[in-house]
Amino acid sequence: MRKEWVLRLLMAFLVSHFSLLICVAQSDRQLIRQGNKLFKKGNVVDAEVAYRKAQEKNERNPQANYNLGSALLQQRKDSAAASHLEIAAKLETNPIRRAQAYHNMGVICQQRQMFGEAIEAYKEALRNNPTDDATRYNLELCKRQQKQQQQDQQNQQQQNQQQKQQQDQDKQKQEQQKKEEQKKQQQQQQQQQQNQDQSQDQQNQDQSSSDDQQQSQQQDQQQQEGEQEQQQDQQSPSSPQSQQSPTPSQEPPPQAQSPEEATQMTPEEATQLLDAMRAREQSQRDQLKPLFGRPIPVENDW
Repeated sequence: MRKEWVLRLLMAFLVSHFSLLICVAQSDRQLIRQGNKLFKKGNVVDAEVAYRKAQEKNERNPQANYNLGSALLQQRKDSAAASHLEIAAKLETNPIRRAQAYHNMGVICQQRQMFGEAIEAYKEALRNNPTDDATRYNLELCKRQQKQQQQDQQNQQQQNQQQKQQQDQDKQKQEQQKKEEQKKQQQQQQQQQQNQDQSQDQQNQDQSSSDDQQQSQQQDQQQQEGEQEQQQDQQSPSSPQSQQSPTPSQEPPPQAQSPEEATQMTPEEATQLLDAMRAREQSQRDQLKPLFGRPIPVENDW
């Protein structure tokens, strides 16, 4: 009896658990069918709600995740769509539906210009369904787009490199011009300094020449003053002349020179003339002594 009772309890538990599983499965499938009807009518937003409810009831339902990803893809919600499609591709056991999940993942990557990831997704889709021409077309188109992208990137790199080279050349040119301007300014400053130095030297030379000229003029003036003083000294004895009547034995006195002639006489000539006249005067005195017994003054005749 006891064994029969235990068996009955076990059978009741299994029947109730199996019934619960059937209710859950029917519930998420019903939501998926409801979402499909809304999706076909173009009501993608409500279809997303139905698919999301089905996915919440059974997270490991690949169809719920795939359909939810497709609805999100239609609304340009690419990141969320890719996440649910990836889950569906991992959970799906049917190769056709798995290929569709990878195909849609490739579409998302291709639209975002992630051509490398898109190509891998399309290849995975073709591995599961080699007869899918739409996937094959997208794959070829994606390859051409990737090639064009690489070419554009290469062209952009070359353009950037050329711009950088041009900028470097312009910078070098500006630096060279700046150096030349600085050098030119330095040369101008040096030339100005040289001109100032030459001007200062010329001024010093002119000042020195002026000083020498003034000194020479002073010396000439002093020499002229000295000569004038000497001439005045020579002329001073002849100024007080006294007249004397000539005697028969006396020679006529020489004629006095004019002031012009006296001023033209050199100091040596004046000295010689003075000595000669003194000697003659002494000779006259010596001749008159015996006649009168005393010296007779003689006028200076020069």
